[in-house]
Amino acid sequence: DIQRLYRRTNRQVPSKPCPYIVSVLLPIQEFYTKTSSICANDILQDWSVHILSLVADEYLGAVSETLAAVQKMEESLRRLKKVREKTTGGTGDKTADGTSEAKISDDDKIRLQIYVDVKYFILQVEKGLKVKSTEIKSLVELDALVIEATKNCFDDYIAKIDSK
Repeated sequence: DIQRLYRRTNRQVPSKPCPYIVSVLLPIQEFYTKTSSICANDILQDWSVHILSLVADEYLGAVSETLAAVQKMEESLRRLKKVREKTTGGTGDKTADGTSEAKISDDDKIRLQIYVDVKYFILQVEKGLKVKSTEIKSLVELDALVIEATKNCFDDYIAKIDSK
């Protein structure tokens, strides 16, 4: 759904996680809270890591698919733009007064939303569920994937978000 949220909708650059992240983590957090008083910490920790590993595996797959689809769409739009430039005489991305306008593309907004969602997910795993993200292989891979996907366009913007 993230792609639908940002494609041709003129939305602002994302700065907060999507509601689905909260809804995914809520049952796990409730389980953790309810069982923490009746279960040994090491057993609860093992269960939490196991549950979060399964969720993170699925999440990694979904994010990978979404980022691949975004990349394909971006390449397709780039090819279409080149064809249009050839037929219109190469006007490119110019505003009415002839200046180039630098703006964040819908694809980059999608990538940034995924970045915000993943970072929030990891934060909640570490703070809310007290599980180190490094204990979950898929979370480490997920973090690396979104950093790689967003690093070229958003180094300075991501630094602002991380400092909040």
